[in-house]
Amino acid sequence: MAKLLISGLANTGKTSLLQTLENVLVIANDGKKYPFKQPHVNVEEIHTSKDFIDTVSSALDRYDQKFGHYPEILVIDSISKTLLDIEAYHLATIASFPYGPIGKEISAMMHYIENDLVKQGCHVIFVSHAFKDDSELALVNAGGSWGKKGGVLSEVDDAIYVDIKGKKRMIHTKNNRLLSRSLDESIPESIPVEEFSLKDYMDSIIARETDTDEWAI
Repeated sequence: MAKLLISGLANTGKTSLLQTLENVLVIANDGKKYPFKQPHVNVEEIHTSKDFIDTVSSALDRYDQKFGHYPEILVIDSISKTLLDIEAYHLATIASFPYGPIGKEISAMMHYIENDLVKQGCHVIFVSHAFKDDSELALVNAGGSWGKKGGVLSEVDDAIYVDIKGKKRMIHTKNNRLLSRSLDESIPESIPVEEFSLKDYMDSIIARETDTDEWAI
């Protein structure tokens, strides 16, 4: 199953890319209501991995009850705020050495995503904020060892970065400096946003993943 990361600085239009997706469920935990007419859950705050798992599991069941099937794609918008919420809660409640428990919470959340969602047939899109650190781009991650090894970028094979130069919005697909990567050699390195469809891009990733599944032993 496919996993994709969408990142960018604030106000670059990351969430707007989601509009073309079909058979999708959006877990909106970005401090504001989800603005588009797609199945979604507005989440105020997540403190623990259990909060996250319970929220997603309940939302999936409600989606199934309403539509008669589970969504093809689950979007977490944003994974960066979810991680920061978990980190903030544990920093406030654990006096000594909080990053050990924070790391365990993140591991539990990622284990659920990989084993209960992805391996059970659900494609996952992570939306994450980025920031500039001494002119270098970095993802907003929780602290600790997981963040240091690359955070959510280390969990995906495909990542796109949304950039704005003047009035022009661009999608970057394979540029390490711009937090993007792709296994598809045929796709351009940069695409104007008006020529980019997230649905079509996900379809190509899903097709590639399906083609390689038969080789798993």
